[in-house]
Amino acid sequence: MAIVESLTHTAIENLRLGNRDEAEKMLRDACRMDPSHIRSHCVLATLIYQDGDTATALSILDRFEADHPDKPEIIRARAEVLLGSGELEAALEVQTRARQLNPRDPHGYLQEGIVLERLGRHAEAEECIRQALYFNPNLTGALQVLGTMAYRAGRLHEAADVLNRVRVGQKPGVDPHHHQARALFALGAYDHLMSLAPALSVAQRHGETVMKAIAAWCCDQPEVCAEQLIEAIPLANQSIVNSPNRAAFIARCRLLDTLVKWRHGHPDSYGGTAAAHLHVIGDGGVLPIANLTVRLGGGVTRLSAYPVLDGAAADFTDDESDARRATFDAMAGRVPQGADVLAVFGERDCRLREGIMPAVRKDPDFDWKERVDTIVGNYVTAMSARASERGWSLRFVTPPMTNINVSCLPDTAQRLHLGIHTCFHDTLAAAAAKASCGLVDLKACTTDDAGHARHARFIDANHVWPSTFVEALEAAG
Repeated sequence: MAIVESLTHTAIENLRLGNRDEAEKMLRDACRMDPSHIRSHCVLATLIYQDGDTATALSILDRFEADHPDKPEIIRARAEVLLGSGELEAALEVQTRARQLNPRDPHGYLQEGIVLERLGRHAEAEECIRQALYFNPNLTGALQVLGTMAYRAGRLHEAADVLNRVRVGQKPGVDPHHHQARALFALGAYDHLMSLAPALSVAQRHGETVMKAIAAWCCDQPEVCAEQLIEAIPLANQSIVNSPNRAAFIARCRLLDTLVKWRHGHPDSYGGTAAAHLHVIGDGGVLPIANLTVRLGGGVTRLSAYPVLDGAAADFTDDESDARRATFDAMAGRVPQGADVLAVFGERDCRLREGIMPAVRKDPDFDWKERVDTIVGNYVTAMSARASERGWSLRFVTPPMTNINVSCLPDTAQRLHLGIHTCFHDTLAAAAAKASCGLVDLKACTTDDAGHARHARFIDANHVWPSTFVEALEAAG
């Protein structure tokens, strides 16, 4: 029946746009109108398992597979349910059988690639995805997966290009992790980023608008940043509650909003003619100092920020390229030869729920001091090598003191958390001195006489006020 096909197609379009309730209603209507319609039942089964009822989903597929044992779409739906249930090897076995029934079906290769990727067999997964695109170069799902693979492997140019095809294709797809926007930001393609049309998905639109605000802030365009925040902040509601990175983007919205207001209240800290430039590359904590002008050594210096938003010192421990290392390489490539450079990594490594602490919680015998030595050693070595290649004058910035109320932690956790901060600071200071690099002691500026955080020096849990950075720079001379 044509009406059933139309209902099913419309339901799938609604699913693609995130309208799950409307999609489920249409699918149930289609299934009632034609109890033998395979496609509508397969999509409904997938939706049912996604809502947590795996048994009902499999029972629907069992009934249809008994009557149609050689229909690839039924077997693919079973593979998707098994995949979602965490039965990866079983899903791969089923999906391989479905693909073999129709070896020219791009959807079969796509789904097999997805299962292989979940199993960590990345090279085989990418081969399957490229095979899917061989049979259908415009298959949205395959382009989405390939773009994500390219981004996670650190192939930023490829990720940006492939995900742009997803965006402008006949059937535009979503980019839930904002990999296109992140790749463009890392590559410094700010004009392209700012020109991205609003995404169909509200969650994607929220994240991309925040990325545009960050780009505008780094480019010394506070008014444009504020305009993007006006659009982004209302989007951070329950409609994006399940979107990836939601909490991080909301936190960045708040940070940028605070920084824009601080800049309006401190106009003398920006603008004017600078005799020198200081280039600051590091994690998201460098955002507060973007475009500041400070008086150092008797002259005015402008600070330029190159944020690797989720970066950590631990990223330098592994030589394999990934998104964060590729982002660092792209950012570092834009820092001029012979520049004065500050390296600002390590804050994420010392957080309560990230970096080194979770490893200790998982294994009480974990040698966290050795881990700090390894992280800091590789970080300083890698940054020093880059500085030597580029002729930089390099200084390291110590992570700020933790701005959480450590008195609320159990005694053991409190000692460990503060111990990691102290050890990281001392190890970094010693390694920087050994490498003949300078040191800016941000930790000293954010620590009181009792060894706890000076809360007035912080914007939030992880970021310090611009004036705090200036104080640390002035103290370093």
